[in-house]
Parts: sequence; structure tokens; C-alpha cells
Amino acid sequence: MNTKTNIAEALASINQPLGVIGTSNEQGNSQSAGLYYITDENLNIFFVTRSASRKYKNIQNNPHVSFTVISEHPPVTIQLEGTAAEVMDPTEQTTYYDKLIAKATATTPMLPVSQIVTGEMVFMKITTTWARCGNFEIMKEGEKFIETTLE
Repeated sequence: MNTKTNIAEALASINQPLGVIGTSNEQGNSQSAGLYYITDENLNIFFVTRSASRKYKNIQNNPHVSFTVISEHPPVTIQLEGTAAEVMDPTEQTTYYDKLIAKATATTPMLPVSQIVTGEMVFMKITTTWARCGNFEIMKEGEKFIETTLE
């Protein structure tokens, strides 16, 4: 199994519906936001936001983002970096949007983003270019992290 597959399996095993996206504003200051997400086998992250949100405006100005998912039991952290953009592919829109809504509404009756009335709803994708997984329960000293650069 390759490193990307190992990280994808770790991400799926966490079964955490929420992650944190990091963006930069026009002044270069970092800003973070929690959001519901879904991923694919290539470690791409799909999420929904509003066009009036800080994260959306930041992505329009600078598409380079980070994304983090953590779990306490077992103690695992997954860190991703990549570029974010609106999903334009109809197949991805159909496949991942429905999965995202199903995953998010399994834990809450209404997505927080749907309760915000300012701006249009936008379906986004982070195309992952770098990923790291740290599993602090099963890895030995010196083997805490696995990471990969994706082409």
C-alpha cells in the first residue's frame, strides 16, 4: 500500500465529520473555520460555504489552503495542504455533494452554513498537494508521521 492510500484510510477511519480549514486574508493574516467535509480516494476535500464568508473571499484572493482533522480516540491528526476552488465537474457535484449532505445531516438536523442567509451557497473542493498523518497510538518512536506530496 502506498502512503496516499494509508493516509486516506486513516482519514476514513477517524470518521470525523468536521475539519478545520486555514486560509489567508488580503493582509496575509491566517484565518480558520470549522466545516463539514467529505473526502475522496485522492485525499481531495469537498465542503460547502457561502460566497459572503471570509473563507470564500480569502480563497478567491489566495487559493492555497490547509485543512486539519483530529481525533482524540485514537490520537490521530491529519494535515493537508492544497488549493481550493469551486467544484465545476458535474460528476463531482453529483457524487460528493449528496454524500457531504448525508454525512453532515447524520449528526445535525441542519448544516450551520444553511442557517447563514448572506451569500450564495458554493460547493468547494480542496485539491490536496501535500498530506501528513500522525497516529500517536500505534506508531513507534521515530515513526509518528507519514507524509506524501501528491502530483
